[in-house]
Amino acid sequence: MRPGPSMAKSKKLSAESWEDALAQHLAGGTGASAKLGIISLGAVRDAIGPDDWPRMEAKVTTAVETVIGKLLDPSDTVIRTGDETYMVLVRSADFETASAKIAEGCDALAKLFFGKQMDVALGFEAEVTEVLAPGSTKKPRTHKVVGDGSRKPGSRKHVSSAGRGKKSRKADKKPKPDIDQAFDVFSFLPVWDARHEVLSTYCVGIWEGKNPSSQHELHTQFRMDDTDARMVAYDTAALKAGVMALEKLEKRGRSALIIAPLSHTTLQSVSGRAAYAEAARLIPKRLRKFMGIRLLDIPIDKSPHVLEDQLATLKGFFGNIVLILEGWDVTRKALAATNGVTSVTLSLPEKPRLRATALGQLGEFVQHVNMSKRAANVHGVSTKNELKTAVKEGTFYVTGPAVGPVTQKLKPAFECPHDSLPLKSAKAKSARRRPQKVPASKVG
Repeated sequence: MRPGPSMAKSKKLSAESWEDALAQHLAGGTGASAKLGIISLGAVRDAIGPDDWPRMEAKVTTAVETVIGKLLDPSDTVIRTGDETYMVLVRSADFETASAKIAEGCDALAKLFFGKQMDVALGFEAEVTEVLAPGSTKKPRTHKVVGDGSRKPGSRKHVSSAGRGKKSRKADKKPKPDIDQAFDVFSFLPVWDARHEVLSTYCVGIWEGKNPSSQHELHTQFRMDDTDARMVAYDTAALKAGVMALEKLEKRGRSALIIAPLSHTTLQSVSGRAAYAEAARLIPKRLRKFMGIRLLDIPIDKSPHVLEDQLATLKGFFGNIVLILEGWDVTRKALAATNGVTSVTLSLPEKPRLRATALGQLGEFVQHVNMSKRAANVHGVSTKNELKTAVKEGTFYVTGPAVGPVTQKLKPAFECPHDSLPLKSAKAKSARRRPQKVPASKVG
């Protein structure tokens, strides 16, 4: 994610300005506290089956909008953000009430479609996250709500999985995605552009719920199953999904920067690089500057010269090549200096002690990467304080649950107009170059 020419001239933004912009974006422009619920229809689609889903899809979506809508106030919003995902933005109630409303809606939907079929108890579920007002020092709360048809109206049962028995908690856990079906569920993870205060960049991949680390978990699963060919197929399919999203945006006069995954498994093999390069050649030339790749699972002891050679056949197709690193030390510094890498991202570990260490090294990381003429980014911020720290230290791009929800389609709520992008589209540039008509009164 290399900064564009305009980025070098950008002024340093105050914490209040970017924080207010992000809060207003998520809270619908009000700047007020809000509750964000993401309702997934994935399990419903699986329960109905692929043969009946096309016939039932319209009924399901109408039911979601009607049932959930009846529980909300006029100031609240229900938006379909993907083929199987709805976003519910509640501004009219406190967090507990909002969670209870969404849980009641999910339960009513489960009763409507499945009656007493408890084998599809997880047919309707949602993640509810608190979006706080600018300046708040509170930690955002998150609850998982499940609709299984057994909840009574007004009850707060199933608002959270905390305190439930082992059997119930096990039922809440989603099975790992079927690798054979994985290529049909690509989603987009929004990236906060801290220098321009916009959500203009998206990572494409498989994101379970709102957990960005699922990309790495999927790669781990591929490696354990010793399916190198499947990994190559996944990487190339994700790249094609990103290009398709750009083409759809272009038809609506919109643009974004898309970053596709490239695993070390694909990169290190001759056949893998050849397959990925072949997919990259299909990217229309007008869209290549909007496409980037992020290098995942690169071993820290990998030679920078070897990495440079492996990237040589690919870098001509992409405007950005992002290296993802977990941790920051002398070895990783050398890897970050690899020729061909335009941007370096520090991925925050899950373990609290390692995470605290990485956050403590953030300032040194940003300074070192910026001095090498590369963009420094942070991946996986999960709290408001982590987001504030990342922006304060001068990072360019930030991803994670604290930034925004995963979406399967780049809907208007998440799009950026041409003028908000660090890189302008050819259409926008040609419009600016078009000569303006001079009034007759000023001629001569």
